[in-house]
Amino acid sequence: MMSDASGAEPAGGAGAAEADARGGAARLIASVVNNRVAAILLMVLVLGGGVFATTGLDRQLLPNVDLKQVVVTVPYPGANLDEVDASITRRVEERLQGIEGASRVTARSVAGTSTVVVDVEPLAETAQVLEDVRAAVDRIESFPPPDAEQPQVVAGTLKVPALTLAVASESLAAEGLRLAAEDLRDALLMLPSVASAEIEWAAERQITIELSEEALREHGLTIAGVVSTVRNASADLTSGELRTEAGSLMLRVDERRHRGEEFEDIVLMARPNGAMVRLRDIATVRDAFGDIRPVSELDGAAALFLS
Repeated sequence: MMSDASGAEPAGGAGAAEADARGGAARLIASVVNNRVAAILLMVLVLGGGVFATTGLDRQLLPNVDLKQVVVTVPYPGANLDEVDASITRRVEERLQGIEGASRVTARSVAGTSTVVVDVEPLAETAQVLEDVRAAVDRIESFPPPDAEQPQVVAGTLKVPALTLAVASESLAAEGLRLAAEDLRDALLMLPSVASAEIEWAAERQITIELSEEALREHGLTIAGVVSTVRNASADLTSGELRTEAGSLMLRVDERRHRGEEFEDIVLMARPNGAMVRLRDIATVRDAFGDIRPVSELDGAAALFLS
């Protein structure tokens, strides 16, 4: 008899607890039904608190998504995979190891291009890591190699364009269409409300410089000297760091040239009498595109797109 009573007691206790819970819920519902004013005030308070909280949220119509990455790209035209990996990728990857705020460094080498990606820790500031990566790359000795282009260090972001424009023509050649798209892009960038404008799915501009051996001998110049001067005259350089109470700011000088006429004005040497020898005096500069065939159409006409 004692064992039967003790075995039935837990079941009875659980049933009593469940009954108390149901009774409490029933009393709460009954109190809400009997006191509708308090229920309405509670609902208004919850809704008002939600509306007030939304006003403090950071809202953007077309936000730029921070991918928490910093990408270092170094073009090396004409170099094979082994040359890119040995002279660029490994050196950059080693230099970026231990960057504060970086969780991982991955690298990829292909013929003609080196790409190093720095993953930023979730709680770290991408802008600060970006500046640290730029400073670290700038400190690499004898970098980049003579035939490589200047490193491009940017933060990885997912940008959603606010507007996409099409530049189409049935009469313009492909090169003329590209030039028209560039003119439209430059005009858009002059507007204060436009932060960026890029031409999508178009061939990259290529500048070809053909030196005259006779002109080189006449002015006492060498091919290596001209190449070095042209490279230094079209570069994105770091000129130091400005420290203030509010923080630090990296100072950079962007002297990159993008069009043939800009290269023609490069000064190669200055004579004692004040006369200057420019690139156009000893070379022919051709401004063209790698592949000028349009890859898209709009209503049957060749087109390029700006976003």
